[in-house]
Amino acid sequence: MWRLSTVFTLALGLLQAAGCSAPAQDSAAAAEDVADQQSITPTFGDSAGSGSNGDGSGAIAGDQAVAPGPSVDAGSETEPGSDVGVTTPQDGGHGADVAPDDAGTGDQPDDTWIADAGPPADVITDAGSGVVPTDAGSPDAGPVDAGAPDIGPPDAGPADGGAADAGGPAKTSTVANLKIAFIGDQGLNLAAYAVLDLIVKEKAEAVLIQGDFDYEEKPELWESLLDSTLGPKFPVFASPGNHDMPKLSKYQKILTERLKKVPEAKCTGTVLHKQTCTFKGLQMVFTAPGLAGTGHAAYIDKQLKDSTHTWKVCSWHVNMKDMQTGAKGDEAGWPVYQTCQKHGAMIVTGHEHSYERTKTLTAVGDKSKGHGATGDPAKMILAKGKTFVSVTGTGGKEIRKYEKKLHAGDTWWATIYTSDYWMKNGVDQFFLPYSNTHGPLFVIFNVNGNPNKAKAYFKNTLGTMVDEFDITVQ
Repeated sequence: MWRLSTVFTLALGLLQAAGCSAPAQDSAAAAEDVADQQSITPTFGDSAGSGSNGDGSGAIAGDQAVAPGPSVDAGSETEPGSDVGVTTPQDGGHGADVAPDDAGTGDQPDDTWIADAGPPADVITDAGSGVVPTDAGSPDAGPVDAGAPDIGPPDAGPADGGAADAGGPAKTSTVANLKIAFIGDQGLNLAAYAVLDLIVKEKAEAVLIQGDFDYEEKPELWESLLDSTLGPKFPVFASPGNHDMPKLSKYQKILTERLKKVPEAKCTGTVLHKQTCTFKGLQMVFTAPGLAGTGHAAYIDKQLKDSTHTWKVCSWHVNMKDMQTGAKGDEAGWPVYQTCQKHGAMIVTGHEHSYERTKTLTAVGDKSKGHGATGDPAKMILAKGKTFVSVTGTGGKEIRKYEKKLHAGDTWWATIYTSDYWMKNGVDQFFLPYSNTHGPLFVIFNVNGNPNKAKAYFKNTLGTMVDEFDITVQ
C-alpha cells in the first residue's frame, strides 16, 4: 500500500512539472479572459450610457474606452445640438449605425459622447461638403420639402418661378406726407395775401392755382404777391383763367422762371396751355379747355394712359353748369372730365368763386344718373372709372352766393361753401350769413406711410375747418 501511494504521488508531481493545470484553474483563466474582453467591447442596445455601434465602431461610454473602427480626423465637424459634441468620421464610416440613448434626450453622464440631436440616421457630415446622403433609397427623417417660397422682392413673381404679377408696372407714389395746396381766383388784395400766408403756415410744399391770378392784367404785381408771401423759390404750378389770357405770355414767363428754381419739378409741354409736371411723385396735367385751342381731352388721355403714378391731378379753370354751385354755364365740355375719370385722376377747377366738392363720381356727364355719385361723402375713391371734382375759387376774390334755384336738385355734392350756405359732408352747418371767408384746399398724399391714402381739408383764413375727407386710390 505504501509503495502504491508513493508511486501515485511521484506521478502527480511529474505531471505538474510538465505544465498541466487543473480544470478549475483553466475555468478561472477563461473567466478572467472574458472579463478582459468585456472591458473593451461596447454593447449595443439599451444599457444606460451606451451610444456605441453594433459592429464595434463609434463612440462608447467612458473617456478611457477605445473602440476599434474608423479613425476620426482632426478636421471632423461637431454636430449641432449635442450635449458635448458628436464627432463623425469624414471617410464614410458607420454614421448610419449611430443609435440614440433610451430616453431620446441628450442627458448623459459626464464625458459621455452621445448623438441626441445630430443628423438623421441616413446622413453623415463630410467636412467641406455639408450633409451627404449615404443611403439613396432612404428618405431624410425630416419633413417633406413642400417647396418653400423664394426669398425675394414682393413683386418678383410667384415662388414657383412663374410669370410676374399681372398687375402691370410698379406704381410710383409720392413722397410720404406730401402736402399740396389748391386755390384759384386770387386778385390783388388782402384776402389773397392771407390765403398765401396760410399756405406757408400750414407748411404746404407746393401750390396749384386754377387760374385768374390778379384780375388787373398786372403780372408783375402778381409776381410780387407770390414772392412776398411764398418766396421766390416756392413751387407754383398753374392753369390759365379767362382773366389771364390778355397777358398770357407774361404770366408764362413768370411761371417758367419760377419752375427753373425747383429741381424736383419735371415738366413737359407748354406752361399755361397743355403741360404735364411731376413733383415729388405727384403727376399733374394742366389744360385750358374752353379758353385756348382744342384737343385738351386727347392731350390728357395721352399723358395718363400709360402713367404709373398712383396720384394724378387734372387742373383747369372753367366749369360745366353741374360741376359748380353758382351761375356758371357749360364751358369746359364733358370730355375733359370724362377722360380724367377714365384714368382715376382727381379734378380741380376754379372760375366759380366758392368752394365745393362732389362725392365719388362714376358717370360724369350723365345727369340722369346723378353723374354716378356714390359712397360716403367723406371718403373719396380714385380708380379707373372713378373720380371727384373740387372747385377752389376761394383764393381771394369775393365769394359768391349759392344759387339754390339752379342747384337745389343736385344730389352729387358732398360739401358746399359759399357766401350764404355751408354744407359739410352732406350735413348743413350753422354760420352767420356772409361771414364765410377765403382759404385753400390742402391734400396730404401718401399719408402715414400708406402710398394709396390721402387726407384732405379745406381751412379758411379764420381757422375754420370747412371740409375734411379721406381719399383712397384703388
